[in-house]
This record gives sequence, structure tokens and C-alpha cells, in this order.
Amino acid sequence: GPARQIELGGGADLLAGGGTIETSSEAVDLVLSSPIRSGNSTLELRIRTRLFLAGTTFKAKLLSRDRPGVVQEVSAGDAVSHIASQRMVVITDLDRGRLLQNLRVDPVVVTPNGDGINDETTFSFSIFQLRGTQRPIAELFDLTGRRVRQLPATATQPSGSHRIVWDGRDEAGQIVAPGVYLVRVEVEIDARRRASVTHLVHVAY
Repeated sequence: GPARQIELGGGADLLAGGGTIETSSEAVDLVLSSPIRSGNSTLELRIRTRLFLAGTTFKAKLLSRDRPGVVQEVSAGDAVSHIASQRMVVITDLDRGRLLQNLRVDPVVVTPNGDGINDETTFSFSIFQLRGTQRPIAELFDLTGRRVRQLPATATQPSGSHRIVWDGRDEAGQIVAPGVYLVRVEVEIDARRRASVTHLVHVAY
């Protein structure tokens, strides 16, 4: 997530006196409780985030509650003439990792008995460096290899963080039998290739 530090002068945290950081899948909004009145001081904004695609474009804009509808776009280049080091630096290791990573099952034991405790489990994973409209899917299999459920992700693009929820039921809406199941998360790379990861999930009741 974003680093909670907006520096002014010696590095004072401008959010300490109020304000919020709001995040979504496409943006980070920094909402300050009061205007910044810094004279000729330089404001430095640092944001730490995960990068899923090379060639990602970063954009920024400023808005004021006092002037709704007026948007100031942030342009590339030096902010001030006496500091020549104003630039954006992105450090990434996208080329080193696998395309489909970090599959987590939480909780690993599902108890779909309707008591509100562990009735569902969530499959979380990340996809990097994949463009297109294909959607990843999670498939559940019993230990005989029979598929009991297929769940597509809801995201409109493959790269990014994904979460798929399983309620312990099969395609017919019936609760599956207690036991060990295999979840396979898969995404299509092209017409001939697919990437997949697997994890065990337990059902008990």
C-alpha cells in the first residue's frame, strides 16, 4: 500500500494533524484536512505500490475543495529550477518472477455449516506482465480428479491482485462432502499456453 509520509521541508508528516489515504485498484487519493501553506518550500510526495505491468503510466492531479471542478494536472519535469534531481524513479523486479504468484488460501479449512464461522474461503493471488481481457479462474477438484466447482475472477483485466471466494458448494449448489480438495488457479497466456498454481483446501463439518 502507499507509504504514509508526505514530506515538507525537514520531513514533517502532513497527515499527522488529520487527513486520510484512500486507495482503489487504479488510484491513491491523499485527502488533507487543511490547505498546505508552505510559502516557497518544496513538497515531496512518495508513494510505494506494487507494479504488475512494465510500461505502466503514472499520472497525478491536484484538486481543492474551495474550487470544485478545477483540476491541476501534474506535468513531467523539474518542480523547481534550483533542484535538478526532480525525477521519477521506478525500481522493479518484474522480469525475475513468475507470471502467476502468491496463491494464498484463507482459511485453509472450510466449515460450510451456516454458523458464520469459516463458511467461506478466499483464494488470493497476483498476476504480473499479462495484458488482454482473459480472466483467471479457480477450479476445485476432489482427490479422484473430479472437478466440483469452477469460479471465474471478476476483474476486467488479468494483471493485478485477485480474490476469489468459495462457499464450499459444487456447481449444483450443494455442499461438498468433507475431505481434502485441490484448488487450481489458472490463466490463459495465449492460444497454446496457460499458467497455473495449486493449493490444498480442507472441508470439514
